[in-house]
Amino acid sequence: MNNNYLTRILAAILVVFPLFANSQTYDASFIRASSTNPYHSTPLQQLSPITFSAMVENSGTGNMTGTKLHVSIPSTFTDSSSAYTINAGDTVQMSLNNTYTPPSTVASYTAYYTVTAPQTEVSSTNNSGSQIFSYSDSIYSRDAGSFTGGIGFSGGSGYFGQSFEIFQTDTLTAMSVYLNAPTANDSIRFMIYDFTTGVPTTALDSSDVMVIPSSVANWYTVTFPCDVTLSPGKYFFAVEQMATNNLSFGYTYTNYDPNQLFYSTDGTNWTNFETAGFPVSLGLRLILGNPQGGVFNYDIGADTTICPSSPITVSAEQLGATYLWNTNATTPSIDISAAGTYYVTVSKCGLTSVDSIEVEVTPPADVDLGPDTTFCEDDGLYLPIYLTGTPSATYVWSGGVSGNNYTITSGGTYIVQGIYMGCSTKDTLVVTEVESLDPVNLGSDVFYCDVDGITLNLDVTNAPLATYAWNDGSTSATKTITSSGQYTVTVSQTGVCNETEIDTLNVTEVETPVVALSDTFYCSGSFVTLSPGEGYLTYAWSNSENTSTIDVSSTGTFTVTVSNGHGCRDTAEAVVGWKQGVSVNLGSDINYWEPITINAGGGYASYLWNTGETTQSITASSSGSYWVEVGSGEGCFDRDTIEVVLNVGIDDLNNSSISMYPVPNNGEFNLKLNGESRDVTVSVYSIEGKLVLHKELHLIDGE
Repeated sequence: MNNNYLTRILAAILVVFPLFANSQTYDASFIRASSTNPYHSTPLQQLSPITFSAMVENSGTGNMTGTKLHVSIPSTFTDSSSAYTINAGDTVQMSLNNTYTPPSTVASYTAYYTVTAPQTEVSSTNNSGSQIFSYSDSIYSRDAGSFTGGIGFSGGSGYFGQSFEIFQTDTLTAMSVYLNAPTANDSIRFMIYDFTTGVPTTALDSSDVMVIPSSVANWYTVTFPCDVTLSPGKYFFAVEQMATNNLSFGYTYTNYDPNQLFYSTDGTNWTNFETAGFPVSLGLRLILGNPQGGVFNYDIGADTTICPSSPITVSAEQLGATYLWNTNATTPSIDISAAGTYYVTVSKCGLTSVDSIEVEVTPPADVDLGPDTTFCEDDGLYLPIYLTGTPSATYVWSGGVSGNNYTITSGGTYIVQGIYMGCSTKDTLVVTEVESLDPVNLGSDVFYCDVDGITLNLDVTNAPLATYAWNDGSTSATKTITSSGQYTVTVSQTGVCNETEIDTLNVTEVETPVVALSDTFYCSGSFVTLSPGEGYLTYAWSNSENTSTIDVSSTGTFTVTVSNGHGCRDTAEAVVGWKQGVSVNLGSDINYWEPITINAGGGYASYLWNTGETTQSITASSSGSYWVEVGSGEGCFDRDTIEVVLNVGIDDLNNSSISMYPVPNNGEFNLKLNGESRDVTVSVYSIEGKLVLHKELHLIDGE
């Protein structure tokens, strides 16, 4: 074992030891209250027995037995759970054995939670918690009235809401929402949905629309047109952000109950708050009891002015309502494109609300450019246009020229936009120049892929009096090509412009490349190369590479699309998996004085040394480079090389003894060889392999 290896072991011990020193064998942690009453304020008419429970985690390294949950309400209630066994790292919901029914009075309570265990805990500071809840005459809420921040849709409309459980039949008259940063004149309304499946489904009712009166953070209350009777069960209550500003609905982390809050952009598809990273409760309250008999006020919007051909949609939608407009429409909304006064009568639960809107239409600017016209190229053109029908209007022509006077001197399409009182109208004038035949150009020769086929629309439309003749006998200015071949067209014109133009187009079918990739794998610490083959013009891989091959060191499906010089493409894909790689380390290079065993280590499926041996270890009997390649048995391999230097000392001499002194020494020493009578050569090396003595000696027996 070399010193570097020992140093690594010591470092590992120093790092690991504190972890064992600081860990706790037993540690019960109170996570949160999880009772059957997740509300801060509950109306007396919704009073029901409470089962207190809590989420408790075993944060230690050992299993805990005999763990109990205790809950007390001072001078009112005390109870404990049965004993629970909680395995290390697990979280369980612990419940008391008995329920608690608060007295039917307006009051506030604090429940104190404590977790105990017979095992000794290093710290019990995380073993307790509390829950504050109260009973009121009408307010049903999860929040305690203090808000951490706000959330809302920025630049769009949408819905935020949470569930409430109704224990006794009750009457909903209004709802309140806390807005951290409202925008005056934006609109909101409340919606009620069925929540029996744990997700908002059918819309059951809606409140009036409220135009927010100020931009001050506050509670805002909206009434329902009719008193809403709620039978026992779970309902989802949402506030609809009807404008495009972020109204910043207040939220709090207290009384959080998982999977009870959802948001939606369309009122149909819902996402729970946990998905967006918000384990919170909303400032959203129900006002129950005290039936009002219905209050119905509905606003379909302020009077407005519209531009010609720009209708607006006016809506009076209320769930369960009927509608009658003065246009005789009975739909929740109508489109308005003409000036006038529009009335709607909305009826619901025996109540009626009437509202109206006055719509004016801005008159259009004069943009009449007259009928389209033509002229001959040889005659030239001078066409002045004067637009004076609408004083105070401004005019902008295509190309950016402004003014009500414009002179046309060439063929083309001319568009004028007239702007009057903020409204825009347009007219277009097409001026066609009858000119000499342009050169006929069917375009460059076309190549198409055999698997795609071809539908090529040719258009050689030229002068208005031109005639057309194709080599297949057709006489149209257009032709649709669906097969390969040679296509020739002759375009002629008689009269003042008398000439002929001819062009030919070759259409050729090209074979589409066919490529394939095979599913494969890579070994950890290495990569695999994917190749669809060489010789294609372009390569487009799903990882954005454009080379003929890619090296892959991650799992997944990889696709490549290749194309030839004519744009014909084919795509192949390969699923790349992963297998555990292997790693071998023969250690540091060796400098030794006798043959030594080199060990590649155990646990590999195969071994191959450069000596040809296939064993876990070999003996190096001479200096040189030794490498070994190990395999996992699943196609993964690794290789390492070690340099071995063997410093051979004095060979054994028959009937001789060798001695050196002093030892250790600083390079000056005595060497004695006894028992030989012959000439010998002596070489002495240091342990590092450095030659320190090389000498020829004549030995005499006994010397």
